[in-house]
Amino acid sequence: MSIASPALAPAAPRAPRVFFPNLDGLRFLAFFAVFLFHSLYTPDAGIAASSLYQVPYQLTRVGDLGVNFFFVLSGFLITYLLLSEKQLMGRVAIGAFYMRRILRIWPLYFVVVFIGFVVKARFGLHGLQETPQP
Repeated sequence: MSIASPALAPAAPRAPRVFFPNLDGLRFLAFFAVFLFHSLYTPDAGIAASSLYQVPYQLTRVGDLGVNFFFVLSGFLITYLLLSEKQLMGRVAIGAFYMRRILRIWPLYFVVVFIGFVVKARFGLHGLQETPQP
């Protein structure tokens, strides 16, 4: 004799995962531009005056465009996801949308906060100190 399991209600249609593989290359270029923008900085006047430093420094000064591109790309992707959900479900579940955003962003945010406050305080790591100008 078998025990019948209760009938499950049919699940609401779920939007397929959206992935644009071609955007990965653009995301990398945007990241790399921002990375170089921040990496090629020195408070040392002797290094900053060197032409060996100035050439790559001037080439990477447009790295802030990478941040702008991330905003444009995020706006496109989020709008696409919301419009796809609206088309598939007939409405947008704002609460679920924000929960997905929170679960995607907050873990990394708290890791950075932990490193910034706990690890830095524990090990006494100090950032670049500017030298006083005469």
